[in-house]
Amino acid sequence: MPMKRIVVANFKSFSELDVEQSAFNVVIGSNAAGKSNFVSIFKFLRDIAKQGIVNAIAM
Repeated sequence: MPMKRIVVANFKSFSELDVEQSAFNVVIGSNAAGKSNFVSIFKFLRDIAKQGIVNAIAM
């Protein structure tokens, strides 16, 4: 099932983030705008699925 919306609070540089997803998405921005932190959200979700939430937080 594809993700249609991402809502994040207090994750790295994001105090609040609410993003609607579509079939094709591009992440652009200036240096230090949070692009890498946005990608880290998906890595964190992957780690939760593979390792469990406690281990994902510890990593």
